[in-house]
Amino acid sequence: MMRQRAIAVFVILGALLFAHAGALHSGFHYDDIHSVVENPKLRSLISPTTFFTDPTTFSARPERAMFRPLVVLSYAVTYAVADLAPWAHLFVNLLAHVVGVAAVCALALALMLPWTAAAGAAVLFAVHPVNSEVVNYVSSRSESFAAGGMLLALWGYLRWRAGADIRWYVLSLIAFGLALTSKATAVALPVMLVALEALLPATSLSSPRRRALVLLPFLVAGGAHLWIVAGFAARSLGHPVRPLLEQIWTQLKAASYYLHLLVVPTRLSVEHDFAVAHTPANVVVLLSAALVVSVMALIWRLASRRNRLLLCWAVLAVVPASIVPLNVLVNEHRLYLASAFLFIVLSAALWSHMRRTLVRRAAAVLLIALLAILSHQRSRVWDTEHSLWGDAVAHSPYAYRAHMHFGGALEAEGDIVGALDRYRRAVELQPDVPETHYNLGNALRLTGHISQARQSWERSLQQDPTFLESLLNLAAFHQQAGDWEQTWEFLRRAEAAYPQSAEVWRRKGLALRLNGAGAQAETAFLHALELDPDWVETHFSIGNLYHNEGRLGDAARHYTIALQLRPAHHGAAYNLADLRLREGDAEAAERICRSTLRLDALRHTSGQSKLFYLLARALDAQGRSADALINYGVFLHAGNGPASVLTEVQSRMEQLKASNR
Repeated sequence: MMRQRAIAVFVILGALLFAHAGALHSGFHYDDIHSVVENPKLRSLISPTTFFTDPTTFSARPERAMFRPLVVLSYAVTYAVADLAPWAHLFVNLLAHVVGVAAVCALALALMLPWTAAAGAAVLFAVHPVNSEVVNYVSSRSESFAAGGMLLALWGYLRWRAGADIRWYVLSLIAFGLALTSKATAVALPVMLVALEALLPATSLSSPRRRALVLLPFLVAGGAHLWIVAGFAARSLGHPVRPLLEQIWTQLKAASYYLHLLVVPTRLSVEHDFAVAHTPANVVVLLSAALVVSVMALIWRLASRRNRLLLCWAVLAVVPASIVPLNVLVNEHRLYLASAFLFIVLSAALWSHMRRTLVRRAAAVLLIALLAILSHQRSRVWDTEHSLWGDAVAHSPYAYRAHMHFGGALEAEGDIVGALDRYRRAVELQPDVPETHYNLGNALRLTGHISQARQSWERSLQQDPTFLESLLNLAAFHQQAGDWEQTWEFLRRAEAAYPQSAEVWRRKGLALRLNGAGAQAETAFLHALELDPDWVETHFSIGNLYHNEGRLGDAARHYTIALQLRPAHHGAAYNLADLRLREGDAEAAERICRSTLRLDALRHTSGQSKLFYLLARALDAQGRSADALINYGVFLHAGNGPASVLTEVQSRMEQLKASNR
C-alpha cells in the first residue's frame, strides 16, 4: 500500500510539473507591474509588519490599495532573495499550487474517500487547464494562497471533528487566518463550516451548543476581517462598476459559462467575451439559471450527504467574487477553489467505475494526459505580453480590454501602427469607456498625429470629465503649443478633481519650471512629495530641476531615490550615470547602466539605446576598449541618438579599433 501511494505521489507531481513548469519561462503581466515590478514597498524587509497595517503596500498606485498582507510579504521575500527575476516569483506560485494539490488530497481523505479516489481528485485539480492562470500569473497568487488556506482549514476542522487532537482545531483557525490575509473571499469559510455541521451527521463530540461555540471563533475572525476592509469595500461599492442587480443577473449567466469552462477547457483566455446582463428577462440569463438549478437539483437528489456538502462549498467558493461588481466579469482563477470541491465529487463518482475494467482505467489516464497537455500549451501562451493578449484577441474578438491590452503590448515592442489598429478596435467596441480613447490618443501622439491625439483625449473627457490622464495630457498638449491659458485651465480642472494627486502637483511644477518660475516649481514638486514620498516621477522631475540649477548633489540624491523606488527608471539611470561620469566615477556609472539594462532583459523589454552609449563611455573611461566597442556598436545599431552623437561614436569606434590593431 505504501509503495502504491508513493507511486501515486510521483505520478501527480510529474503530471503537475509537465503541465505547469513552463510557467517559469514567463514574465510579469498586467497587475504584476504595479503590484510587484514598480512597487517600492517591496524593496525592504526592515518593517514587515507594515504589510499587515498599511494596505497601500499592495501597489505602487495608492488607489489600488488592498488588504492582502501575506501576499505582499511573499512578494517582498521573493524580491529579497531573487530581485525581480520572474521565474522566482512564478516558482512561488508553482509551490502554492503544489500545496493546494496536497490539500485537496488530504481533504478528500478526511471526507472518507478511498486514497485512490483522493489521488484522482488531486491530479485533476493539479493539471486542469482552468487552473493554469493561478500558476502563470504572479498576481493570482492571492487566489492560490487563499484557497490553500481554506482547504487546510477545512481539513483540520474535519480531523478535529472526527476525534483528533485539539491541535487540529487550532491548525484550522491558523489556516483560516492565513487565507484571510491573502484574499477577502476567504470570508466564505465560516459559512462553509456552518454547511458542514448542517449536512454531515452529528458526532458524539458535537451537540448544538458545542457546534455554535466551535464555530464562533471563525465567525468572529471573518467578521473582524470584513470590518478591517470595510473602508475599501465602501469606496468600491460607493462608486460601483455596475448596479448590484445587473451584477446578479450577469453572474447568473456566468454560472453556466463557468461549468462550460470546466467541462470543455479549450477556449481559455485571460479576457473572455462576456456581456453584462441588464435584466433578468434576458434569454441567456433565464436559460443559464434554469440549467444551473436543474443540474444542482439533480445532483442534490442523487448525491450523498458528502457530495451535497461539496456542492454547497463549490457554490460558496464563487459567491464572494460574484456579488461584488468588478471590472472583469468572468475570470478563470475564480474557479480555483470551487474546482477543488467539484473534482472531489467527480473523482468519488468515477472511482467505483474506474476500478472495474482496464478500459475505463485507460480512459481515466487518457483524460489526465489530455488535460496536462492543454495546461502545458496554456503555459506557453503566458510567455510574453504579446502572446498572452494576442491569444486573448483571437479567442475573445469582441472583448475591448483584450484589444486594448494587446495594443499596449504592441506599443511596448515599438509596433505603434499595430497598436493603433488595436486601440481603434477597442474604441469601436466600447466608445463609452474613456480609457479606450485615452490609449488611442497616446498612440496617435507617438505617430505624430498630434491633432487627432488631442481629439481622442477630448472624447475621453466627454465620457468622463474628470478622467485624470486625459486632463494632464491635454495640459501637456497645450503647454507644448505655447497656449498657457489652456494649459493652466486643464491643470486647474485636474487639481479641482484630484486635489491630493501627487501627479497633478508634479505637472504644475513642470509647467512652472518651463515658465522660469524655478522657486515655485520647487514648491510644487515638494508638495507632490509630501502627498506621495514614493512617487518616482516627482523625484526625477525635481532632480532635473536641481540639475539645471547646478545643484548636482541634490539632483543626484533624488535620482538615487528614484532608482531605489523603481530600479528600471531609464531617465533617472541615465542622468545619474552621466553625473557619475562627470565626477570621474566611471565604475559607478557602469553599475547603474548595467543594473537598469539587466532589469530590461528580465522584463523582456528592449531598453533604451542611450544607456548603452553611457555604458560604453564608462567602459571606455576605464580603458576596457573591447567592451566599450561592443556597447558603442549596440548604440550605433539602434541609431536613436542625435546625428552629432552618432558621428562622435563612429569616430571613437574607429580610434579604438585602430589602437587595438
